[in-house]
Amino acid sequence: MPYFVIQVKTLGEDKFKDRAGPVVENESGKLIWPRRNLKIRRKGEWSDSLAPIFPGFLFLDINEVTPDLYLQLRKIPGFFRFLQSNQNIISLSGRDMELLTHFISFGEVVDKSVAMFDENN
Repeated sequence: MPYFVIQVKTLGEDKFKDRAGPVVENESGKLIWPRRNLKIRRKGEWSDSLAPIFPGFLFLDINEVTPDLYLQLRKIPGFFRFLQSNQNIISLSGRDMELLTHFISFGEVVDKSVAMFDENN
């Protein structure tokens, strides 16, 4: 299925996804918000944190963006635009599509990677 890119207010991805989710599901689509699990150190304390991989962007997994769907999404607070533009909505292709499918192959939240180092190497 093709993926379309929606630019939304940065740090407002969660609210937009909650509001737009039912609209998209009615059209047999799905909103995807790729995030990564990080360990962040603040004031000497380590804590787990979720951070978006692509801040300000959500990905719409749907066959086509109909004019009706576009109008419904546009009315939701936090919506900025579709990529390439609202007049020319195109799905991801080529390297961009490969990159997105790589990240979402791990699920919507990518865990920390585990690295092992050999001190003799």
